[in-house]
Amino acid sequence: MNKLFNNPKPAIAAIILIILLFAAYKQGNATEMELGSTYTGEFNGGFALTINERIFNDKIDVGVTLFSEQNWKDVHVGNNGAFWAAFVAQKPEQWWKVLPSEVSIGASSWIKTQSPINGCLLGYTLGLKWRFGDHASVGIRHWSNAGTCPPNRGQDLLNIGWRF
Repeated sequence: MNKLFNNPKPAIAAIILIILLFAAYKQGNATEMELGSTYTGEFNGGFALTINERIFNDKIDVGVTLFSEQNWKDVHVGNNGAFWAAFVAQKPEQWWKVLPSEVSIGASSWIKTQSPINGCLLGYTLGLKWRFGDHASVGIRHWSNAGTCPPNRGQDLLNIGWRF
């Protein structure tokens, strides 16, 4: 069984404390946190935590995502992270309600390369998000390098979010 993050316990406690303080200090409706399961074609026992800030009149999300270790078949991938910025398009009001509330596309940078997830640091991110009221969301995020450098299995995240 994978740990959520396999850092030393004091480091995990410090990270969680800073994240909670960040959320508690925020005054606006722009910060969102997401937690979910990682998968690479199949769920693989990993988790990820995303924190993003909506900027430029609700047009761009800037965020950081921390990925826990993951295991599937004979593959083991340790902790990693990504910094990213994505343009956000919101669904027009008159469109079907079942469509995603938001779609995003943007650039990303991994903290480290890890075979078979990513063969280089630079890539892109895609996202779909369904909003429920002003705060709750469910979404899917994808990171990849689009085959610009092998390997390129990519990283996916099924998440539940909360906007502060």
